[in-house]
Amino acid sequence: MSKRISTVGLVGSVVVAACAGAQEYEVRELPGLSTFFIANFARDIADDGSVVGDSLNNTLARRAVVWAPDGTVADLGTGADSAMSQARAVSPGGALIAGDHRNPNGATEAANWDAAHTLTFLGSLAPDSGGRAFAINDSGLAVGDSRNAVGLFRPVKYENGAVVELADNVGAASDVNSAAQIVGWVDTVDGQLAMLWEGTGSTILTSLGDARQSAAAINESGVIVGSALHPDDSKLHAVVWDNGAIQDLGLYQDLFPTAALDINDAGVIVGTATMEFASGRTTALIWRNGVAEELNNLIPPGSGWDLLVASAINGSGQIVGWGERDAGRTRAFILTPLPCAADRTGDGTADVFDLLDYLGLWFAGAAEADIDGAPGVDVFDLLAYLDLWFAGCE
Repeated sequence: MSKRISTVGLVGSVVVAACAGAQEYEVRELPGLSTFFIANFARDIADDGSVVGDSLNNTLARRAVVWAPDGTVADLGTGADSAMSQARAVSPGGALIAGDHRNPNGATEAANWDAAHTLTFLGSLAPDSGGRAFAINDSGLAVGDSRNAVGLFRPVKYENGAVVELADNVGAASDVNSAAQIVGWVDTVDGQLAMLWEGTGSTILTSLGDARQSAAAINESGVIVGSALHPDDSKLHAVVWDNGAIQDLGLYQDLFPTAALDINDAGVIVGTATMEFASGRTTALIWRNGVAEELNNLIPPGSGWDLLVASAINGSGQIVGWGERDAGRTRAFILTPLPCAADRTGDGTADVFDLLDYLGLWFAGAAEADIDGAPGVDVFDLLAYLDLWFAGCE
């Protein structure tokens, strides 16, 4: 039950209402490898804050990169005689990275990098046929796709040196959790179907009534997110599958197509909305309790950022993706949630110890007790803090 009560004064309520929709995240740019790299993309984030993605140079060659939690960037390198690689996913623990590189024959080969950033090729269904790894768990199980002997991409898992075909259909596996539950999609005579693979079995996920959907990510509770075409408007809708039931997250502002790209274990979802149909321009979204918000509205005003894609979210709520800054080149970003305003002791909750800490500062007239920004420390600051405290921390 919520701790919020109605006896907090009107003034405190007004102060909090004025802060609604204000800054909730710190935004930081993740740098490229050098000035020769003209665009950067952050594709996944581990629970320790390490980020993987790729950097595009002025010859349009991609290099797989990893950013340490402090933002330092490192080149993951490529195979012999190759100038291109891409890091697509990092394990939750941060030790393993999955992606691919382009070999001298032009084929894209699935690969992973270990904690020492040593590159290993994961194989393919047919010799030199190519493949990609889109996700990897802490046990080293990677999933993705691989081209078979007749040139068709199939969903696969890369496990213990073997490449295992998940379905005899065109498709891909997009994510895997610690329980080895794998999600993705396949093309069939009935359309494009979202899939869940567990052990030796598979499940077709429920649609919105039109045979075009795909599953993008799965969390540790087995909750799946992705997108599905809705027959009523012929637009893609972000969706959630939980215990076999599908939830439609809808169009953004009842107009713009949406896609859910990742979900963390708290159930917070990130993705995109397509805001311009002709150009395909997107905006980064977050869904909390099924409600969509633009991340551009939750970062400091005047930051110069236009966040386009939110690609991943970790257990701490940090979000990565890419956007444009000062109407310039595509840049990778990381968003870090600001601390809960009511949490004075830093334990992630708003409890009696936080209240006592604030009261001590308030009675002392300390500058830190000034909540409302007006000169001096007075009863209005106390009411404002009490309203924050009763609201608690999510």
